[in-house]
Amino acid sequence: MILVLGPPDIPVTAPIADAVHRFGNVDGGFYSPGLVEELAANPTYRDNLANLNLIGFGGAPLAKSVGDWLAKAGNLRPIIGSTEGGVWLTVPTVNFVPRGQKAEWKEEHRGDPADWEYFRFHPYFGARFELVTSNPDLYELIIHRTPESYSYTNFFKIKELPNLTEFRSKDLWSPHPDPRKHEKGLWKYMGRTDDLILLTGEVKMYAASAEEHLRASHGKIKAALIGGAGKSRPFLLLELVGPEGSRILRNGLKKGEKFVGINGQKKTDADLVIEEIWPVIEEANEHLVAETRLLKELVLVATKEKPFVRLGKGSVDRRSTLRLYEKEIESMYARIGIL
Repeated sequence: MILVLGPPDIPVTAPIADAVHRFGNVDGGFYSPGLVEELAANPTYRDNLANLNLIGFGGAPLAKSVGDWLAKAGNLRPIIGSTEGGVWLTVPTVNFVPRGQKAEWKEEHRGDPADWEYFRFHPYFGARFELVTSNPDLYELIIHRTPESYSYTNFFKIKELPNLTEFRSKDLWSPHPDPRKHEKGLWKYMGRTDDLILLTGEVKMYAASAEEHLRASHGKIKAALIGGAGKSRPFLLLELVGPEGSRILRNGLKKGEKFVGINGQKKTDADLVIEEIWPVIEEANEHLVAETRLLKELVLVATKEKPFVRLGKGSVDRRSTLRLYEKEIESMYARIGIL
């Protein structure tokens, strides 16, 4: 195997990755989800991406529409790991056949491409799952120390954590809804325990599922964040896509205004966009209990001056982004009488 790297002094962008695909004589690659999504959004880059035998990704969720397409193309390989544990031991849930090669397994062992979002952990990994919250059922992944997990992972070799008998990952997982596949050990990564928002009255809300639904269900939504810890109702912060979002945020705002309130005195272009997006928000609400459903009065649109903060792997930095909008969020709650 020959490793092909991009330019060392600049980030790997979609045009650079596509150039490697065209001129690097590569069979596959490992990418951040954001880069895969950028490549898939460009018709030319998309065709070159689909011609690869292997597309590995990790570090953050991949948009479902893109993952579904690549899984059908037969070249998608999700990879999961962590700083503490390195690459995690998993067994492929879908066995893809490289182009020009013959499958080495029976058809029934190939798996369902629709299960590309699910992982199955190798017995040597030492995984078990502990229920955290119901509706939906979410479990924290806990890695137990065994002779095998000690040998094949790094969790129990951390000098700062001597005599560790289990490692609580703080990752939330959901079992496959098909009992037969759940029995085979298929689990879907849903987010972090930090994504659980504790509202007043000890009401727990799992934000990541609704956020991903919004992002995947409407082309104008680049990212969505839900918050509201300590409040009686959650809020929604939206980042819109590209030029459309910039145009919306540039027109119709009062001088010095840093965010758009849906119930503001002055109607803006953003109001129209929220009205367009609202049916998708209502779809997300159908999967939430009454106390956690999103209200129009508690929807904000991020400004172009303060885009969402992102980590190096392309995922949204939740805490830093929400910190950017602390004043706007508190003002919004105060405006509708929620303190």
